[in-house]
Amino acid sequence: MKQLIYFAFISLFFMIIGCEKQDPLRTIETEYLDSVHYDASVFYPLEDMISPEPVFENKYGVSFAIEEFYNDKGDSSQINNVAIDKKTGIISVRDASLLDQEATYHANIATFTVSGKTVHEKAWSMGITQVTGELFYSTPQPSYERNFEGEVLHLDSAFFGEANAVVSYELVNSDKGLSIDASNGHISKVSFMEAGEYDVAVKVLTEGGETTLTEVAKVKIYGAPELVYQPNFFKIQGDYSIQATPTVKEFLDGATYELKVQGDLTLNSLAIDENAVITLPENHNNAVGEYKVDIIATVDGQAFTFEEAITIEIVAQINPEISYAENKVTLSPWTGYTFTPELYSLPRNAVVTLTTVLPEGMTFDPETGSITIAEEQNFADATYTIDINVNTPSHGDTPLTALTQIVIETKAQILLEDDMTSDVLKTDYIRQQVVINDDERSGASWNTTASREYCRAQANIWSGDYTRWSYIAVSYTVDNIRRATVSFDNGVNKDLRDTDEYTENYFSVNYNADYNGSEAIHDFAWEKDSNANISRVGTDIDNGPYEASGLLEIDAKYLVNNKVNIAWLAHKDMTEIPESFKTGHTFGFNNIVVTAYTKYDAVVE
Repeated sequence: MKQLIYFAFISLFFMIIGCEKQDPLRTIETEYLDSVHYDASVFYPLEDMISPEPVFENKYGVSFAIEEFYNDKGDSSQINNVAIDKKTGIISVRDASLLDQEATYHANIATFTVSGKTVHEKAWSMGITQVTGELFYSTPQPSYERNFEGEVLHLDSAFFGEANAVVSYELVNSDKGLSIDASNGHISKVSFMEAGEYDVAVKVLTEGGETTLTEVAKVKIYGAPELVYQPNFFKIQGDYSIQATPTVKEFLDGATYELKVQGDLTLNSLAIDENAVITLPENHNNAVGEYKVDIIATVDGQAFTFEEAITIEIVAQINPEISYAENKVTLSPWTGYTFTPELYSLPRNAVVTLTTVLPEGMTFDPETGSITIAEEQNFADATYTIDINVNTPSHGDTPLTALTQIVIETKAQILLEDDMTSDVLKTDYIRQQVVINDDERSGASWNTTASREYCRAQANIWSGDYTRWSYIAVSYTVDNIRRATVSFDNGVNKDLRDTDEYTENYFSVNYNADYNGSEAIHDFAWEKDSNANISRVGTDIDNGPYEASGLLEIDAKYLVNNKVNIAWLAHKDMTEIPESFKTGHTFGFNNIVVTAYTKYDAVVE
């Protein structure tokens, strides 16, 4: 009986296997799992990355495993960074920071049933999206004081997607005068800031990740409003008109203006327009007297009063009068300046003539009395006393002398003055020697000792063909430099010779615009000053006499970026020197003076 049961079981087993082999498409119902599907997922960088539950037909029970985990760049190195629940099939990422945020990942899932294993390719696809969103700021009432401290931008709302709340806010590359509340995003001004507009960029940490939003708002910092009229004093007759235009009008865009005469006085027909231009027409018939006029400017709801903005004196008979606020102004040859009369009171039909002769680049406007000095003119040093003549039918010629004084003055700044009597070279100097084809005997670069009063370089002669450059250089940074000069004395111990084929020019002074002050002098291209007097007659190098180089004007093209770069060079190329000329020389120089001239601000007295 047992043998019959055993035989029946074996026969049934082989019959099932036979059916499977004859049914590769599984049309006969089996326990294999044919399909597993996960909805594709997109996560924020800091989210818990957990897949949705898989969708499948489960009739007999199934367990799950990760077969492969890879991205569309071919990287499968993160296989150990994912785990799957064997019972539910839910997949989780252990460390999301290790995933490539610019790639899409795919998981191949293996399912196991009583009938065996099935692999489902790309059952789950997932990726990481950058956190994006918006911040919405409103601007509170602006303040017109740079010293103001308080809130300047109020965060109304922030949106970074559903279920992605903000954790904190941080300013990015902000001016030191601004601060952000990390919890609510409001921005405050916490210290003095120069007036101007400032772009605000905010870094936001959300529950899903971090993002930076640039130019989310502009912070406008205002200075105290300014309103200045020049001239601000008008002396007129009762039938004269005036027009006063502001020469300075700061932080008053969009302002409205009103006039108020001090002392409860009234000036008939006095008016001010939207540009702060004040007018008083002819034949206004106001009484003789002095009127001090205040201006009240209202901008963004704030009122600012400018007391005695102008003064109007009405007289019965006017005499020619012109005056300037400045008694004397000293300028560099390159400094611009404008003189505007504080009083320009003239009878009708006056003809105004400047009797002082001004050079080209200085102009006089007889309509307003202003004197304009253009910038970067390189004027010669001089003093101009301003004299004006006013001619009118009623008064004839009225000379107005010594109204103001213009002084053009070049101020020298000595950068280096050295008679070479120190034991060692000054720290100003940078030395470099470059030798080709004679490494063992490099010779002496420029040097000085207590036993001599000059800087020396030896250009010895050795066997072989070699080339040597011995440099000594100075490099200075001078703000607003416009001119520089150099002078020095120099000598050589042996006569320098020349023929039709060859000239001995072994010593030179040179300039460069780009030298950075490092020791690698030879890496830069230097241009020789052909105007320098270089000694060619041999002398007692220790005792002289030395030859003066002359006062050498350094071309402005070498003074760019406010740099003054000078290099003295002793150079011999033994590959080029004819045999009959091959001999050693010692060069020396001293009494160096390097002078700079700069553009400076006007000095007003």
